[in-house]
Amino acid sequence: MLLGLYHFLTQRFAFLIRWHLKSRVKKGKEDPNRLTERYGQASIPRPQGQLIWIHAASMGESMSTLAFIEKLLKTCPNLHILMTTGTLTSAKTMRQVLPKDVIHQYNPLDAPSWVEEFLNYWHPDLVLWLESELWPNMIQTIHTRAIPLFLLNGRISDQTYKYWLRLKNFIAPILRAFHVCFAQSAQDQERLEKLGAPYVITAGNLKFSARPLAVDEKELQHMRSLVKGRQVWLAASTHEGEEAFVAQAHQLITNVNPEALCIVIPRHPERAARIVEAFKNFQIARRSKGHTITPQTQIYIADTLNELGLFYRLAPVAFIGGSLVPIGGHNLIEPLQLDCVPIHGPFMAKTREIAAIFKNNSASFEIQDAGSLAQAVQSLFASPELYRTMVRAGHHIIVSQAQVIERIFKELLP
Repeated sequence: MLLGLYHFLTQRFAFLIRWHLKSRVKKGKEDPNRLTERYGQASIPRPQGQLIWIHAASMGESMSTLAFIEKLLKTCPNLHILMTTGTLTSAKTMRQVLPKDVIHQYNPLDAPSWVEEFLNYWHPDLVLWLESELWPNMIQTIHTRAIPLFLLNGRISDQTYKYWLRLKNFIAPILRAFHVCFAQSAQDQERLEKLGAPYVITAGNLKFSARPLAVDEKELQHMRSLVKGRQVWLAASTHEGEEAFVAQAHQLITNVNPEALCIVIPRHPERAARIVEAFKNFQIARRSKGHTITPQTQIYIADTLNELGLFYRLAPVAFIGGSLVPIGGHNLIEPLQLDCVPIHGPFMAKTREIAAIFKNNSASFEIQDAGSLAQAVQSLFASPELYRTMVRAGHHIIVSQAQVIERIFKELLP
């Protein structure tokens, strides 16, 4: 009954969803040149032959699929792959990092007619759905059309679990549409099963199998020459409200070491002009403006895309944002793959299992405020042995967890 009501309301009031999308365009949150993709209208021809559709809501999920896509193309070279994401940042990133033959589109929003138009055009032979963004109309329509559907990297947060338990009659039919749900952890498996998923396997987190982030070696050498002799730390993937913590922490750090440099990498680079205010007491340079790092630069705002691989190689320690405000945290594996020790705050709901593994094995720091952030950074600056020990612990964890893709392929290939 609830699914039927949802279907009716999303069909009847699709004009409101359309209005919402247009308002997002005005706010710079949607691509006006590709807005019709959100209505299920394709902007690229469908290739002939079998096509696998992979849906990943945002940048983190889509980046975690890259190694999986590479193996898929190597194993089944005649397959075509369609990747859909839902954010501007992820679309820009995918355009740069996806293999050249992989198609990217924005996913349609969940109005029934848009779902039908999307599926009628692309006609996928297999659908792989990432993590926890479950669109009822889309998933039910895929199931009705008997298209094999798999959930990869399945994750149910504490808040989502409590919410769906109250609406189990709504979520259970959606989860039953999946042939197999590959869960990130035993806890996620248990939650998926209790919510109604019929077949769940704990495979681990795809992020452990991801390739290290790429880098332009020439630019890396150039940046190293600019910061040579200075203690450098990162504040990566920061969200609104976190730059104030970073500014306070850097003030404490520069009280001890006036030459220290903080590189701030906002999760959404379009915020850069607004976050400058948080660092008004420092000498600032902005990468998007072509500013260079000088001996006087105290804060370098790297307001560009797809350069985390550069900056994680440049600094020994990084605060990973989305964790001092209730966002849920971001990827801790990427920095450790590149010998950069991660620091995070208490809000890690989206990556709780990874955070717990790293914390329990002394491969990361958990902090609560600006003071403890400064203390963690300074402890790594002061002790090369502590830094090496934490990096070794992180590498050991990554190697031990990196068989996720093989586990999924074992079930998927038949």
